[in-house]
Amino acid sequence: MNKYISVLMVGIALISACSSTKEAVESKPKEFIPVIKKETLTKDFNEGLRTLRTEGEIEFNMPGLNNSADFELKIAGRDSLAMTIYGPMGITVAKLYATATKFQFLNSFSGELYEGTPSEENFSKIANIPLCFEDFISLLSMRLVRNKSEYTLEKSNKDSYQYVYIGKNYRDEVYIAADYSAIFGIWRYGRDNTKLYEAKYEKNFQQSGINISKRIILKFPTINGSINIEYDKVEANVTFDKPFAFKIPKSVERTNLD
Repeated sequence: MNKYISVLMVGIALISACSSTKEAVESKPKEFIPVIKKETLTKDFNEGLRTLRTEGEIEFNMPGLNNSADFELKIAGRDSLAMTIYGPMGITVAKLYATATKFQFLNSFSGELYEGTPSEENFSKIANIPLCFEDFISLLSMRLVRNKSEYTLEKSNKDSYQYVYIGKNYRDEVYIAADYSAIFGIWRYGRDNTKLYEAKYEKNFQQSGINISKRIILKFPTINGSINIEYDKVEANVTFDKPFAFKIPKSVERTNLD
């Protein structure tokens, strides 16, 4: 195991007062029938989403770790995000700031700062999950990872449609409501057809014309793990009064992962 893997998990593991043993929710799409006419997707979900601010609980069900904590998440378009994770009494235990070109993760308990490019490899090092920045920010805000025109209709049933993106390194299956009101889930497969992750959305609603899911279930079959996110408070298209980047204490030990 890489010496940097699960830095985030180490911080969360310290939150013993918030430990949880909830069972991960199983998610399987209903039976689909192949379509005759294969059309490209014309709807861009949450196109009008400029900013998103949420508060809630994040639960980790990973090998050797079952813990939960409160968090605050801020997202600005597809450009940047900031997440703060809290322990008992509202104490900050970790902070994450990420853009398309860099990220900084501060473990407040150990006094360690990890930074680098927000690649899947580096995110695996700090959180043990196969997601890059582009995936992470899109999944958290219920948006397509790729351009809408790159998805082709493959199958359908009475409740939803299955659209597929096929790229050089991976394939995505996107499940969309029959009225195109929301995304139900996104399945990611590697080149060898190994399922890399599932993202399932529950408790969907609209706020100011924006589709929002109050519960996001992320599952990572290759490591037999999952992350459940429950939004208690959601605000779409709010104005942030200060930059996402946080102050870095001079005493921290800095590690560049690139």
